[in-house]
Amino acid sequence: GGGGGNDSLSSSIGRDRLPSLSAIISPSSQPAHLVLSLQNHNRPLRSRDDTSSSGAAHSSSESMSPIEPAIKLFSLHMEPRAKQRKSYQNENRYIAPKPLTVSFTGDAHLRPRVRGTVSVFLADNQGTLMDDASQDMVAGKKTVVLEPNSCRGDFELKMCGTFRGALVRLLFEVRYELDGDSRKYVERILSNAFSVYTNKKLNH
Repeated sequence: GGGGGNDSLSSSIGRDRLPSLSAIISPSSQPAHLVLSLQNHNRPLRSRDDTSSSGAAHSSSESMSPIEPAIKLFSLHMEPRAKQRKSYQNENRYIAPKPLTVSFTGDAHLRPRVRGTVSVFLADNQGTLMDDASQDMVAGKKTVVLEPNSCRGDFELKMCGTFRGALVRLLFEVRYELDGDSRKYVERILSNAFSVYTNKKLNH
């Protein structure tokens, strides 16, 4: 296949944040989860609308960046359903299944050594982070601490917009350390695509 999509996707996220991807999302071939390499852990993820860049800052911070582990330790326990219902202001309608759980799936002897957090972001069907206004359409606690015993993160989220019927995904970012290991690690898990519908004719 063609390689042009790689440059387009990576540049749309921001080359100073994600200069290289370990895999590219293909609508015709969706993995259960996808881990992308993340370069700088000191700043929040940037959306496709943020085009600012600082090569010097990237170079100086690269040595402190978390690394993608050779063996992945986390996965999404259950994918979100293909169709989700918008939650209105007076509703408690959550993304199904509830909760969405990022689970530890690595070697059991490592579980007691893991300390970290999981955050969730909204991405489009190509895996590109959406803008801040779209991120605000996801309601709920978006960063949770990994539970000490189970080493998992649970999310109870509501979708407050339909995005005009476009397919969207959830991007989970796990940042963690291992006791006895000075390095920092990051794993990113991209959910399957889903749409959000409403019972009203016109809605954003």
